[in-house]
Amino acid sequence: MIGLKKYTHITPLNEALKLESVGQIYYKHKIFFFEQILRSCKDVLFHIRETQILSKKNTSFCAQLKCLEKRLFINCFDYELKIVKALIEFSYKNLNSGLVESVKFVVNKICQNLEQRSDALYWYQVLNNLLKFLFSNKE
Repeated sequence: MIGLKKYTHITPLNEALKLESVGQIYYKHKIFFFEQILRSCKDVLFHIRETQILSKKNTSFCAQLKCLEKRLFINCFDYELKIVKALIEFSYKNLNSGLVESVKFVVNKICQNLEQRSDALYWYQVLNNLLKFLFSNKE
């Protein structure tokens, strides 16, 4: 929609626009569901988790929770769920805060130019250059 190239780093743009990625939303909703299960049937969940055999074809909630735990390097049962949610957000955060701030500035300039009905194409090109994916030559 805004003319970004195929190989673009989208994480800084998502963070600048305060958008969450699909993976981030997915894992957060797993934690919301986990919270509801803990309120109603905590003992059953512990039993299923401990006796379950994981395989590649297993797509159960416990298997998905273990995937999240591998990503965060924690056991979700050991921490408060607010902390787990914060860790999910942090795991999807772009560590280059300077780039995120630059993207915020350029997006702000694009919005200003669109409101004033002036040419915003220059700022789109700047945004493309900021988010450009550089291929390294490993020969």
